[in-house]
Formats: sequence, structure tokens, C-alpha cells
Amino acid sequence: MLDDYENIKNYKLIIISAHNEYWTRKGRRNFDKFIDEGGDPLILSGNTMWKQVRYEDDKVICFNQYYNDSLFPDSLRTFNYGLIYLKYPIESSIGLNFTKGGYGIQQDNGWNGYKIVGESILLKNTELAKRDILSVPSEECDGADLIFENDKVTLDTNFINFYRQKLIGYDIGYRLGDTNPSFIVFQKKKSSGKIINVGSNTWCLDGFEGEDEKLVKQITTNCINALLNGENVFD
Repeated sequence: MLDDYENIKNYKLIIISAHNEYWTRKGRRNFDKFIDEGGDPLILSGNTMWKQVRYEDDKVICFNQYYNDSLFPDSLRTFNYGLIYLKYPIESSIGLNFTKGGYGIQQDNGWNGYKIVGESILLKNTELAKRDILSVPSEECDGADLIFENDKVTLDTNFINFYRQKLIGYDIGYRLGDTNPSFIVFQKKKSSGKIINVGSNTWCLDGFEGEDEKLVKQITTNCINALLNGENVFD
């Protein structure tokens, strides 16, 4: 669907859910174009946009090793977008990436969910407040570099630095060391769409059926309504 921009150009909101790991470069370009032209995405997913794929006839091609796909230029090889040779960082499209998020339900120092960092319009009707935990057990997560200063946690703008960005909550996961699965909202440019990314590949699974299912569903509803109604999601 995303490989043809005609399929999405008239939408106001695109929702990416479940486990959207594999993306063509053309699909990513169209996704970015949609945002640049003012469209809003809601990403209810984790491990999103991790691997580049391409279509050949009726097949989807993806190699597990970068060097095995040697017949194509470096930037078009089917491997993970985090590799410098592909020249298309994941966070430039969705603000987060799997390297910074990792695995949320392995043995780690986190909470199997998000510790809320402050007030947000996206949390209305939940009574969630700073330092509360929203239970969202996540197998695979996308995250960011964070700055911890006394009682304040913020996004490291050396990693994500757009026109506006806000951290809603974070976890401590694991992938070759501690990681920070993150729930964020950001806007690339003043004229572009607003992106909400919950960073969890089980948000619509364990999140919708688990301990805090009512809260997760309420937040999801808040996100959809806020984007559709043009509300200030940075409040």
C-alpha cells in the first residue's frame, strides 16, 4: 500500500500497528512525504521499520547479512536500516529505533511498561501522573537516548532533534546493555505532521488485554482523537 503514494495522499491519519518491521525504501519515502505534507501518523508498534526489503516479481526479498545482497548498491541492500551504509536512519522517520529500545520483558531493571514523566493531553481520563507506571509488557521496543537529571527525564536532542519533541514515558529494557524503550510525540518541522510513537510491538496485544488494558485503550483513543481534531499533543 505505501509503495504507491496515491493510496495514502488523501488521508489525515495513518495508524501503524502490531509488528511492522519490514519496509521498502519507496514505502518509507512515501511515509515521510505524507508527514512532510502535513499528515499525522500514530505508531502503535515496536521494532518498526527495522529492515529494508524490496519486491521482485511476487517475492519479498530480505537478506539476513548485508554482504550477501552484493548485486545492489549499498543503500539498496536488504538489511537493517540502522546500518550506516543504507544512509537512511530509522529515527529520521519515526523518532525511535530498535537499537535504543531492545527487549522489554527480559530480565532487566525496568517495569514492563512506561514510567510517566509528566502531564500530557494524551493521558487525559486516565489519572496517570508523574512516576506512575503504565503496564505494557513488550517483547520488542523502540527507544531513544534519554537524559536523566535529578528528578527529570528528557529526550537527548543529540539523538532526536526536530522542531518539537516530547517524552511521555520510558522503560528500561535490554539489548547488549540497558536500553530505553520510549513513548514519544514529535514534529519534524513547523509545517509537517505530528507523530505519536508508543514504541511497543505488543501495545495492541498484551496492552489491550493486560493489567492496564483500560488505560492503554483510553490513551489510544486520546491519541487518535487528538490527531484527528488537530489538538496540541505537546500540552
